[in-house]
Amino acid sequence: MTPLSRDPEGRLALAGNLTIYEMGHASAALREAVLTARIEVADPWRLDLSAVEEIDTAGVQLLLSLRKQLQRHGAHLTLLNPSAAVRQIIDLLRLHLALPTEA
Repeated sequence: MTPLSRDPEGRLALAGNLTIYEMGHASAALREAVLTARIEVADPWRLDLSAVEEIDTAGVQLLLSLRKQLQRHGAHLTLLNPSAAVRQIIDLLRLHLALPTEA
């Protein structure tokens, strides 16, 4: 299971694995976060991925889908503190522009 949490500053954080096996839980949690948020134009969404231990292409697809949802509302997504696994797949797939990161 991939737990989703929110810190006092409103940043979201995912922990655990973002693989095909956890997509149901992670997708539902992120969908709920988007549906319950009041998204403002140019509102930055920061998603902390420092505790993600494993990610595969299903996890990348989830992040790209979240990015697309937010863009429809005029918001943008930044990945905070991506773990080594997240950095590795972003590098491998050359997704630096699509999924910007911030340390």
